[in-house]
Amino acid sequence: MSFHRYFTAALTALCAFLGTGAVQAQADYPSKPIRLLVPFSPGGPTDVLARVVGERLTDRLKVPVIVENRAGASSIIATEAVAKSAPDGYTFLVGSPATASNIKLFQSLPYDTLADLSPVVQFASTPYFLIVNSKVPAKSVGELLQLLKSKPDGVAYASAGPGSPGNLTAELFNMMAGVKMLHVPYRGTGPALIDLVGDQVQVIFAGLPSTAALIDQGKLKVLAVADAQRSEFLPDVPTVSESGVPGFEADSWFGLFARAGTPPEIEAKISAVIAEVLAEPAIRERYKGLGAVPVVRPPKEFKEFFRSEVDKWGKVIETAGVKPE
Repeated sequence: MSFHRYFTAALTALCAFLGTGAVQAQADYPSKPIRLLVPFSPGGPTDVLARVVGERLTDRLKVPVIVENRAGASSIIATEAVAKSAPDGYTFLVGSPATASNIKLFQSLPYDTLADLSPVVQFASTPYFLIVNSKVPAKSVGELLQLLKSKPDGVAYASAGPGSPGNLTAELFNMMAGVKMLHVPYRGTGPALIDLVGDQVQVIFAGLPSTAALIDQGKLKVLAVADAQRSEFLPDVPTVSESGVPGFEADSWFGLFARAGTPPEIEAKISAVIAEVLAEPAIRERYKGLGAVPVVRPPKEFKEFFRSEVDKWGKVIETAGVKPE
């Protein structure tokens, strides 16, 4: 046998061996602990939802699924860790709208989000609501729009800071409704709500967990839900879209991202198991208590959705001139 033929045969055999090994590795997956990296501190909605899902994944996958908090730098620290991890399906980022908006929000990142990360599955959504101080005369989105157009720069909205979901959602509202509310940033939702109740600011886009008690006490009013459809939590409250701003949609979503190059079979398996977990009545009930909705977007659908989020929030950031602190 000539050297060339020998080399070709050897290379073919090696490729076959490696291919068999890769298939076997995927068939044995998972065979060791899986890490879910949360970009925020313990106790927040991203952390709590990750732990609810992680607990059931441990039971179903028969390996420990460890939730690890890597807070800081607007979620960049945790994202970088996943972006530079091995593409083997053992390290996932618990992503949120910040994963998409950071691409435009920051001039440079230590990774390329679209090239280095692979959206695997969405597993939850928390609807935002358009909420106003009880002293605001508007009782609907239509009346609020009339007020805003009659008082340019005369109404202020609160957010948890520049680039936060509440900031970007309000700027999307400004952009799509053709109005201008003044932005008053706070260091967190708590301080923002204190001033909202005190009428220092008049509007906020926020979730129910942090605002429900104030709404029940009559200190705040809900005008609409920012989601594409009405919320099961407040079914009588209309959407922003049906109330005068057609096509308006924003929510806080949560999903798993893997390192790009992770085998599709592994992504599909994780997605399928997540779907099984979210079908459990007990999990749906726990979600309800957290003000969250179980939403499953499998790999292909989640990848398309994530790209649309990148485009949407990128346009808002550029148009409104949003700058991170």
